[in-house]
Amino acid sequence: MSKPIKILLAEDNPVNQKVAVRMLEKAGHSVTVAEDGEQTLAAWRHETFDLILMDVMMPNLNGLEATEQIRREEAGSGRHIPIIALTANAMQGDREKCLAAGMDSYLPKPIRFDMLQAEIDAVLAPRLVPAAAQTAATSTGQSDLPIFDRADALDRIGGDEELLHGLLDIFIAEYDNYIGNIDRAYAAENWPDFVRAAHTVKGALGTISATRAQKKAEALEFAAKAGEQARYATLIADLKQALADFKAEIGK
Repeated sequence: MSKPIKILLAEDNPVNQKVAVRMLEKAGHSVTVAEDGEQTLAAWRHETFDLILMDVMMPNLNGLEATEQIRREEAGSGRHIPIIALTANAMQGDREKCLAAGMDSYLPKPIRFDMLQAEIDAVLAPRLVPAAAQTAATSTGQSDLPIFDRADALDRIGGDEELLHGLLDIFIAEYDNYIGNIDRAYAAENWPDFVRAAHTVKGALGTISATRAQKKAEALEFAAKAGEQARYATLIADLKQALADFKAEIGK
């Protein structure tokens, strides 16, 4: 990787924050964390950064809106801070939306250490190069997926056992909040919060390679976005069972 730089990380999920900060600091970079789009704008206005890693789905002001505002304020100034989108969505058109908002590149979550390094180098190069090619995932029956893919989790974070233990501890500490946010939004029929809660738990599960539970959370998020209310109760129950299996698997 290139010389150490100053990075603004816009990310509201504590598990994803810990992974990204650990990766970046191990590479010698300085990292400031913002937990929503408004904090991101405030930090960018008051400090000088070399790069922003921007989560797309954040509370108060999302990553697309924050990026659009940054580009409006940069207009005519000659400034252009590189912005890399980070998103747990893998839907067609997401990359195009990020680029249209003014982002320079795009990385899917869960973030892999090698891809993150390569993308930072790419956007900081004199000429931007296309984002790393993304391999389309093959369809696999969810019952065939591992409950916890430890090897994949370690590979993603550069083999850092200490970090993995820390991530699992954070996830367990946040477990009741993840489930509670889904249950409260469902009970209140607050569908925007319901989508966000499903998205958040999906992202956290992907980061720690809780593969089967992540797919259950993904199914819930997609159903919520499609407004398939008749399926919600079953999908929530499926997710809770997968989460219970994951907790048992890791001995928590």
